[in-house]
Amino acid sequence: SRLLSNHKELQNLKQDRNMLTPLIEISMDAGDIMNSRSIASMVYSMAKITMKTKAKMDPELWSIIEHRAMKLREFSSIDYSNIAWAFAKVGRKSPALFNHLEYEASFELDEFKP
Repeated sequence: SRLLSNHKELQNLKQDRNMLTPLIEISMDAGDIMNSRSIASMVYSMAKITMKTKAKMDPELWSIIEHRAMKLREFSSIDYSNIAWAFAKVGRKSPALFNHLEYEASFELDEFKP
């Protein structure tokens, strides 16, 4: 998402939305070893890119992320909020993922800060 703070790079992304394809593919190949923070950060960045460039990320990519996120068990409150925010911002519905996040969060309610 730091890429989006550079005006020139943002303009390049708007003109060629495929620029991120190699980065996304590498990230997804590493998905099996990514932890909750990595997945949450990637999803957050993808949503920001989608919002700023009006690019459509491949629905299969979102499905892969959902599947991988549902395998994870240790989330921080920031991870929960980043994942929920990202899916909401791009209009991606995932009842199974949100049920999983709700279930996992229920064990950590005393650790959330207002």
